[in-house]
Amino acid sequence: TNKSILPDEALSKSANILIKYLKVFTKFSPEDVELEGEPISEEEKERSEKEKILNKTIEELDFSVRSYNCLKKSNVNTLRDLVEYSPMEIIKIKNLGKKSLDEIKEKITKYGFVLGEKMHQEDF
Repeated sequence: TNKSILPDEALSKSANILIKYLKVFTKFSPEDVELEGEPISEEEKERSEKEKILNKTIEELDFSVRSYNCLKKSNVNTLRDLVEYSPMEIIKIKNLGKKSLDEIKEKITKYGFVLGEKMHQEDF
């Protein structure tokens, strides 16, 4: 301040001004306020959950080192990338054999998907 008013008086006046402006909001109860947007349907919640699962990185899926390294080298980064591969395409990945294929199938089945599913954005 420029010493024309004491600091505690300045604080008190500014707090009162703020209270005056915000008081208008205390007149409404939660029932009076209409929320924008529609409630989320069960179908939309399910889609959102599936989307979240598909976006899991392969690091989060806890593959064996061999499977992980082979998938990474093949530019497979998410569960979405992985489920779009058919079993035959997986087997063709260098250094990835039947044991790794079985591990991959087991992991993606755990999340409700199968190899070879084509994931389209409009599905979610």
